[in-house]
Amino acid sequence: MRARSAILAVLGCAAIMLGACTSGSDPSAGSTTTGRRLTTEESEALAISRFANYDAGLRQVDATIPDGTHTWRLRGWFDYRDRRGYATLWADGSEMAAALLMWSDQYLFSSQSGDVAAGDLPPLPVPETDEATAAWVPTDYAPEKHVPHAALQIIASLGADRPENPLLLQQSDARWLRTEEIDGVDLRVVSGPRPAQSADRARPGERADDAANDATVRYWIDRDGAMYRVEMRLGNAWGSVDLSAPGTTKVMIPDLTR
Repeated sequence: MRARSAILAVLGCAAIMLGACTSGSDPSAGSTTTGRRLTTEESEALAISRFANYDAGLRQVDATIPDGTHTWRLRGWFDYRDRRGYATLWADGSEMAAALLMWSDQYLFSSQSGDVAAGDLPPLPVPETDEATAAWVPTDYAPEKHVPHAALQIIASLGADRPENPLLLQQSDARWLRTEEIDGVDLRVVSGPRPAQSADRARPGERADDAANDATVRYWIDRDGAMYRVEMRLGNAWGSVDLSAPGTTKVMIPDLTR
């Protein structure tokens, strides 16, 4: 019972309100936020980026989630075809993991991490799924209250079974920000459209840098639309997730809702 209470604290009670996040971090710290409208080529790459994750299926995900004065780390996999993930969660600076997670955009389950060290990928095969009700604890999503919940749902949303409309993206408030290099690959850093305007034009008289500064998600994508990194605004701070090849094909993530 004590271990289960600790897991629930990690995923809920210890998390702060998104709207009251006062970590003191500058949302644009370390990032150039001036931008311009997307070119046709750039909008086409952004339009296919979520479909590229779906097409790849399994991606390794390594996330940093700021939560007030704390920072959570997450390492594992997300299958964008089956729409569910499996990962190790730990507090930054800890030696041992806090919990194992399985999640989608609709559900979240946690389990005791046992002897899994902080920074390790979760064990395979997924432990004790034949006794799911005892080993895996369901948690109701509350992204408006709990920062980790919001981050998990954003990670789950990075795949789609069809490309978006590049023309609508080009007409929206999505912005090209700059170019960066990750692992020797030249990438475009693009701010995604704000949710309320995702398929609309920017407001009349709005400057490009206004839209870039108000963005909630930024994408690092290559010319073919492959997604390497995503930054997500979480309250007054930015979290991030790096996406990479999984290193193994032997990851079977069960659906605990069945």
